[in-house]
Amino acid sequence: TSQYLLIFYPQLLATFIGAALGIPSGLFINSLNEKRKDRKILTSILTFIKTELVSNQKNIENLQHAAETVCSLGEINESDLRALGKFTTILSQESYIAAQSSVAFSSSNNDKLMDDVVNVYLNIQRIVSGVIGLEEIESEGRKMVLIAYIKLCERAKESIRFCLVKIDEELKKFGSTLT
Repeated sequence: TSQYLLIFYPQLLATFIGAALGIPSGLFINSLNEKRKDRKILTSILTFIKTELVSNQKNIENLQHAAETVCSLGEINESDLRALGKFTTILSQESYIAAQSSVAFSSSNNDKLMDDVVNVYLNIQRIVSGVIGLEEIESEGRKMVLIAYIKLCERAKESIRFCLVKIDEELKKFGSTLT
């Protein structure tokens, strides 16, 4: 029996040491792989959001230019406002795709960046919904409302510029850049 114990205990000890070192090592490596995968997903989402915001910024610039043109007219009629509504339709159709499809973005640890992105999309929503009631405003008040609308477009563009800088900073943390 002593020879049996001499064979059994070293094997038992080797198995115990292997398990004691192997399991934590495996969990650690798995954790690193999961973090790398999460970072890759977040980078893709941030890139998607950034691309969409750049497109939204161009659409808002076009919308603001159209609103300034309409505002410069002597008398603003409903057909002018309907033309403005076409630019808003383009913005509303193209502006929320990344926001709707990026549930994984909520896994980000950067709460400030998430707040900035949400604010940008809220400003875009305000622009989209703001043009809806323009046609129903009395003709003498339209110019004043259009001026406020133009200022809203300017604030939205500034919000997007600020958010794009924050997204770039976050992407640099991950070692990714997108121009």
